[in-house]
Amino acid sequence: MEELNKYKYQIKEKASNPEDSVILKTGIEEVKAEFSFNDINKDITTLNKKKLELEGKIKVETAKIQNVKDYHPETEKMDEKARIAASIYQISTEEVRIAEKYLEAIKERLDLYAKEMEEISRQTGIEIQCPEKTK
Repeated sequence: MEELNKYKYQIKEKASNPEDSVILKTGIEEVKAEFSFNDINKDITTLNKKKLELEGKIKVETAKIQNVKDYHPETEKMDEKARIAASIYQISTEEVRIAEKYLEAIKERLDLYAKEMEEISRQTGIEIQCPEKTK
């Protein structure tokens, strides 16, 4: 996880709605970033939507895996039904593995946003409602 104290945040353009204020982030190698809290909030909304989708996908794929285990434990004989069951099991197992990895990355990014918004608020004095951490 990034250490936020190496970055400096300052208000570039103050807006009547604090969340619309443009923030300048420095301390990034060879790049300066400009954004508003609304930009962060839009990304948080997108990430939370994807997080819910992935959590749902994990449940569905896990149920498929359990179904194959319950109804087709005879994978050694590998008749047509068993091959189909083994295929479903393999695909679902891989889908869960990928989704869980992606979900963890999203949670880490959401936590970083929460920390970054707190730090921006501290450094700039803009008072905003910071999102809660996921863990």
